[in-house]
Amino acid sequence: MNAAVEAARAGDAGLGFSVVAEEVRNLAMRTAEAAKNTAELIEGTVAKVNAGFKLVAGTNQAFEEVEKGSEKVGGIVSEISEASDEQAKGLDQISKVVAEMDKTTQQNAVNAEESAAASEEMKQQANMMKNIADELAKIIGITVETNGPLSTGKKKPPERKFISPER
Repeated sequence: MNAAVEAARAGDAGLGFSVVAEEVRNLAMRTAEAAKNTAELIEGTVAKVNAGFKLVAGTNQAFEEVEKGSEKVGGIVSEISEASDEQAKGLDQISKVVAEMDKTTQQNAVNAEESAAASEEMKQQANMMKNIADELAKIIGITVETNGPLSTGKKKPPERKFISPER
């Protein structure tokens, strides 16, 4: 603006100077507008960075919760594994007893009743283990499928599949 005043004082001699002054003024206005736009872009970027930081913090917290849940699941799976090992040992012992029973088919009726009682108790324990496994599966949110009931009469227990839920 000062340049325009000086050009007006100079008269015809300052005509070229007034053109330059007008261009300088236009350039200054465009520069001010660009600075304003740049400031808005910087503010928007800072806001997006802050939002991104919050998302990363939330994701980190979610991963920590998943890690804690995984540790709990690991403990439960370990307990199930130990119980399965014990059950396998028990089933191995039962298999040996059945083989011995085949060799001694002439045993008296009392021994047969005792064996039936032991078999019933193992069936109840197997059903209890199945119920515990089903409850544990419900707790950790998985579906359990079996290929048959536990009392099939086979020497090998039915296969159990643990199916993780889709997330």
